[in-house]
Amino acid sequence: MTLHICRACDGETSLVLDLGRTAPSHRFLNSAMAHDPEPTGPLRLVRCENCGLLQLDELLPVDSTSELTAQPADVAVLAQQIVERYGLERSDLVLEIGDESYLRAFRPFGVRTKSVMAPEHLHRHPPGSARIVLGRKALCRTDLPTLLHGVAHLLSPDGIAIFEVPHVLPLFERLAYDDICHETRCFFSVEGLCMLMARHGLELIDAVPMKNDSGYVRVTVQREGGPIFSRTAVEKIVAKEQSAGLNRPDAWADFAQLVEQSRDLLTSEIEDWLYRGKRVAAWTRNGRGMTLLAYCGLDSRRLTCVIDENPDLHGRLTPGHRIPIVSPECLKRDHPDLILWLGGEWDPEHGGPLADHWQRGGRVLLPLPKPHYADPAHLRRTIDTIVPGLSFSDFA
Repeated sequence: MTLHICRACDGETSLVLDLGRTAPSHRFLNSAMAHDPEPTGPLRLVRCENCGLLQLDELLPVDSTSELTAQPADVAVLAQQIVERYGLERSDLVLEIGDESYLRAFRPFGVRTKSVMAPEHLHRHPPGSARIVLGRKALCRTDLPTLLHGVAHLLSPDGIAIFEVPHVLPLFERLAYDDICHETRCFFSVEGLCMLMARHGLELIDAVPMKNDSGYVRVTVQREGGPIFSRTAVEKIVAKEQSAGLNRPDAWADFAQLVEQSRDLLTSEIEDWLYRGKRVAAWTRNGRGMTLLAYCGLDSRRLTCVIDENPDLHGRLTPGHRIPIVSPECLKRDHPDLILWLGGEWDPEHGGPLADHWQRGGRVLLPLPKPHYADPAHLRRTIDTIVPGLSFSDFA
């Protein structure tokens, strides 16, 4: 289904980036699925000219239950903080939209818990009956007006709602087009979220970037005029967004141009390795990197395998490009000359599992924001290992 109006405000949208026709990035193929045709659809990012929301203009039916995303490490800590900070009692209701990623952590505290699978089910509960509403990725996966109208209906006067949303600031600053996929409908700015919440009688009171290179921000919402007044964290992030120029259409035109140039640099670099008869593999975590592989045309003819740390993916094929997914143990018997890193932001700790690869003289190519090589001496990128070409100094 193609949409030409904004999901949040019905404003007109304009194209930001066309990543081509791709398969759902979390639909990894087992042996039975490998013989069947894959569903594919256009992956286009558009921007609302009215409220600035970044969103997909066409929705491809996807099975979100097959998604492999790591559980946030701070779930138990977050639950305890909420119980203590808001003085939750046994009679208070904690409700989660979607799965029970957070709900399980609240049960040891003796509060009432309940989950609903769809936002339209929120109105089945009495108004003002929920003290806490949780929606891990609900804002970027469901109908926005229906969801927020339901949250405003359900929250008690002193209640809060907590959401995790993909944030446009790291998308922009890291040139992280690889985070765009059919499974994520929208990318939010905190400034835009403030306006979006206000339309539904809600207000944003906190915003905290999530750790572990997720590209997400965790936001807290209350009913408009609620008891919490501190908005310092929200104001700081909004200031960063404004400084980056995220509300300017020309900034996103530059973003699209830089994405294309980054792709061309990466494909040229890999083709050079292949021309010299070298073997290239990819390394990822929980199946990240599928959009990049599709957009750059990197399939099983160019990559020998994709090494993934998640054992649930071993023996499967990547969606669309159909590259075999193997265990890190395969490095001990299969020795690629180059590893394309698809595991997100590079950190020195990533070098540990690649120790044998380094010792054999192998290289690791980091694709974003532009192709550059990890330095085995320091396990970090250095200026003399960057692929010659485009300068990002005026962008990031």
